[in-house]
Amino acid sequence: MPRVWVLPEDIIADVDAMANRLKDKAFPHNGRLHYYSGPSREVWGLIAGGFQEKNYPRGLIWAKEHGAMTIDDSPIGKFLNTYRKRGTFNYFKANPLFVTRGEKAAAGLLPWSHASRLLSLSAFGQVTTTVTGASREGVYYTVEAPNTLAPTYHGLSATEFLAALSSPRPKQVDAINLIPFGDILNAYKSKDIEAAHTMIQLGEIRMALHEALETSKPDAIKTALKMASKEVLRSPAEAYKYFLESRERFLVDRALQMPSTNASKQFMKKQTPDVRGKHREEKLDQFTSKVLLLIETEIALMPPASRPDFIVPAYVKTRAPR
Repeated sequence: MPRVWVLPEDIIADVDAMANRLKDKAFPHNGRLHYYSGPSREVWGLIAGGFQEKNYPRGLIWAKEHGAMTIDDSPIGKFLNTYRKRGTFNYFKANPLFVTRGEKAAAGLLPWSHASRLLSLSAFGQVTTTVTGASREGVYYTVEAPNTLAPTYHGLSATEFLAALSSPRPKQVDAINLIPFGDILNAYKSKDIEAAHTMIQLGEIRMALHEALETSKPDAIKTALKMASKEVLRSPAEAYKYFLESRERFLVDRALQMPSTNASKQFMKKQTPDVRGKHREEKLDQFTSKVLLLIETEIALMPPASRPDFIVPAYVKTRAPR
């Protein structure tokens, strides 16, 4: 037990002293910086399957495999993770100066939030993320992302560290998740942080999909396609419903990220979810009507003795036109 319990401000002062002493060695990422955050409790509740990993362990693994640095790898991150041999969060859990669970968690987070701002001010080169589904109240969304896009040096006490970085940055960020930095910055300036965050998440997902395909064995891909084909043939209406939903998400994303003068391309973005849902239902009804006709035709062409007892499958009956 420590003889004197300290406040978050005391730890922040220690962080500043370390940053001033180490300067650019405080976050030695050499142009490969990786952020992680989330997912939020709401998003996590929607993820099916206990095999899923949260973003923190996934982010650490991704960074290690790709030669990027997380805040945990930096001298300041290691200092906070091992503060008083227990780390800031466990330290403030035991700290009697804070009473409620919320107060203790907030106190443990404050030094990390300050260090994360210093980290984001050091960003240059290639920035990557594991932040899809992150909370809008989290450190990444409120501190790291905005200070990576538009650095704010005011109000920080680590003067020597900031002087070593200089303002503006001597080296610029080239890309975030392989999306040119200028594109994300323009979205941030013309719209807001949410527009930029959407682009960052899309880049993260696209990178993950690309790498998953690259590292998958051809035989595994063939097996997956074969299984998917059987599912489509077994339940064409459900497969088409999934296709319509996926296409709608893609069209909305494209309309948001790639504004076009073509009015038809803007349809999905401009309409409410209810209107888009009605449009999807109409397409699905048209599709199932064709499926119904095809099945009835196939049955009619069969010899009477070979015809099945049912007229149409249940999944088609439920999708019959209104």
